[in-house]
Amino acid sequence: MPAVGAQAGGALSRDAPEEARHSEPGDVQLMVVALAWASLAVALLPLIVAAVRAVIDGWVPVGDAALVTIRARDVLGGGAGGDVPLLGMWASTSWSVGFDMNHPGPLLSLALALPTALVAGPAGVVLGTALVSSLSVLGMFAVGWRRGGALVALAAMAVAAALCWSFGSAVLVEPWHATTVLLPFLLFCLLAWSVACGDLVCLPGAAVVGSLVLQTNLGYALLVPVVLVACLVGLARFRGGARRAWLWLGAGALALLTCWLLPLAEQLTADGRGNLSRLVDSMSVDRDTIGLSGAIRTVGRVLALPPWWGRRSYAEAFRFGAFGNPLPSLAVAAAALAAVVIILAWRWRAARRTARCDAAVAVGGAGLLLVLALASAVETPTSPFGAVAYQLRWLWPVGGFVAFALIVSFLPHASDARWRRWAAGALAVATVVLAAATLPASDQGTTAPASTLPVARRLTRAVAAADLEGPVLVTCAEHVFDPYCEAVMAELQRRDVPFVVDAGNVLRQLGEGRRWDGTNAVAALTIVAGDYAVFPPAGVDVIALHQGLDEDERLELYSLRTDLSRAIAGGALRLNEQGRRVAQEGGLISALDTGRAGLDAERLVEVRDDLFGQYRRDLVAIAREHLVDVGAAAQWGAKLDRYADLQIAWDDDTVAVWLGPVPEGGP
Repeated sequence: MPAVGAQAGGALSRDAPEEARHSEPGDVQLMVVALAWASLAVALLPLIVAAVRAVIDGWVPVGDAALVTIRARDVLGGGAGGDVPLLGMWASTSWSVGFDMNHPGPLLSLALALPTALVAGPAGVVLGTALVSSLSVLGMFAVGWRRGGALVALAAMAVAAALCWSFGSAVLVEPWHATTVLLPFLLFCLLAWSVACGDLVCLPGAAVVGSLVLQTNLGYALLVPVVLVACLVGLARFRGGARRAWLWLGAGALALLTCWLLPLAEQLTADGRGNLSRLVDSMSVDRDTIGLSGAIRTVGRVLALPPWWGRRSYAEAFRFGAFGNPLPSLAVAAAALAAVVIILAWRWRAARRTARCDAAVAVGGAGLLLVLALASAVETPTSPFGAVAYQLRWLWPVGGFVAFALIVSFLPHASDARWRRWAAGALAVATVVLAAATLPASDQGTTAPASTLPVARRLTRAVAAADLEGPVLVTCAEHVFDPYCEAVMAELQRRDVPFVVDAGNVLRQLGEGRRWDGTNAVAALTIVAGDYAVFPPAGVDVIALHQGLDEDERLELYSLRTDLSRAIAGGALRLNEQGRRVAQEGGLISALDTGRAGLDAERLVEVRDDLFGQYRRDLVAIAREHLVDVGAAAQWGAKLDRYADLQIAWDDDTVAVWLGPVPEGGP
């Protein structure tokens, strides 16, 4: 964190928390300490409950979570072809830059490796993910205690509990590169704050936790390095034993080097350009990004406007839609951010004036994070349909640290026993209330829709019952957002069934050891989602088939689809002004070429080759985005809503697994 408040804090000891430099009545101190330890237990409870619930409910990894699971198992021996990962997940930013690249390193896989190896089945990775989050909360508590004693530890627990509530229980136990590092990033910010206050002991921890965050997610490419450098600049303000300082600096440098050995090894041994070179190359590629105006609206949405970084914002702030993300206006967002900056400046001056060095550094660090958040958002990839939410999840722990810094700046002086009692009680109550709200099951934004979990569970059970012998060639004939193929591969690995793949980005996910060379597979396993899942070709065995609708619902869907498509194509139900504009701009594949004045009834219900926002069919987009005028015939509105519900359920939850011969001719 930045070197703020140097003059005010120059006479303060490097390691002693401010609370320890003052005296207070013993009964108040005992009460604050007791509340702090109780709050720690309360803050950890939702993590434990979420993990136990997931294991009891039979959680299975799907989508990216399944890929993380596979690579975590590979670290300590995950079956044939499972080489030790040298990189992180394949990065979706590859689509915007035009070449494949991965997130920088495998530290998340390494962190999850031991629990995944010790505990069989999906339970291992769930417990490992919960352990990463729990250790992050414990680390926040420890750093808070070091800097300001029990009262600051209480503040850290209140913010941690608020973040967990915002994420929801499902996010807390899902291994995903977009979310598993959210609590670790907040811990990293607290560690950096402590280092900037002269606490050398926290430096190796900041190096390790920062490396975990950055290696797991490229979204932190600016945040982590700049914060780490800033905290070292802050550290330089303090004088102390040179030998002791060099020991801790050396330990931090050694920790940093150790964390980056595997990515460096990949860079030096890669066949072609290494991943670090690819990441550097990506910086010079022209691509669509959010830009300054979009960044102000994006950051303002989470850090400055209600509900801020609370639960509803986590689920809704960056919905990937046909017309972009639902963001506030530029003027409103800029004004709200200006208000946040004014509040931070006010609290920074107040902390300096009262010689509260730690509070001044925290508030200054919050200001730095605000600037870095804007800079990071500017470079975030986007599209005509907006930025994908998982690329911006780092905003929530940034908001958490801003709130923490402000709380610390308002905490009463150690000599104010009465107000310390009230502050401790308020923070403890907040922690209890937020933790209690987090206990019920809630999915605020996992890697795949909640409805896919029971479907994946049925598929993996069917694959297990088939008693397959490998190696098998796995082909993912799914839509881009379908999560089932990865779930099947994770189940094959768990059953010690070797498998290979033949796709570039999948290989960068799973390692070269699983490359199909044309001779290393005895059968082909194909996972098909959507309409084609119910039409198996000749010569294949259907291992599993799950249809997203029952027979009555399928008949209802067919009837609604027919009525609506004919009504729209025939003019009985007309596009409204926005719908006509979308059609004229080429957003609907069903728009007729001749002047785009009408829509083709058949193409209205076809699956699109590319998405329109998050929609796979024009008629679903028309229904969900209200592109038709239903004012004259209100019954059409209910039919459109019902059709969209049924069609989405069919598209998301209809999937089959086929077993057949290996294709001739090789890759």
